[in-house]
Amino acid sequence: MNRRVACISAFALAAIAITAGTAWAASTRAEYVAQVDPICQSALTADKALFRRYVKTVKRVRKRHPNLDSATHPPKVIRRQVVKYYEAFARSERSATSQIALISAAPGDESTVALWIDERTRLADLTKSGARALVRDQERLFVKRIVKSINSELHALSLAKSLGMTACAAPPSGFFGP
Repeated sequence: MNRRVACISAFALAAIAITAGTAWAASTRAEYVAQVDPICQSALTADKALFRRYVKTVKRVRKRHPNLDSATHPPKVIRRQVVKYYEAFARSERSATSQIALISAAPGDESTVALWIDERTRLADLTKSGARALVRDQERLFVKRIVKSINSELHALSLAKSLGMTACAAPPSGFFGP
């Protein structure tokens, strides 16, 4: 009798798991886009606000310290703002990507969506490691990683556009201007 109860319980748990997994599944591409685009829109809004705060802070620092004008080796106070911005941007992108990853792609779009999510993850990882390189005074490594992250972002944007997304295909402010 205990074996039968255990089998029924296991079957019930499996059915619940399958149902829960398909609750986020999209049956069409349009449905997937309708579920994912609001997440990207929210992240895009947060990224724009983050970029505006960054620019405002750097302008304030430059105003307080007018002799900080060194383009080749920015002073530590400016570098800290750059690091804070890129770390916050990486957290924002990682958070949005983890939310998007919970939603199953429409049938036939699985490989494109998986590649898109991988590019978004790579973008966040490269941005974070670039910020860490700047903390360690490795400017060349910082630039190299940020350039790679921009390439990942461009690839992710083109994939999102090919899926018919709007907000997910819009570039964030920090990379291509306000």
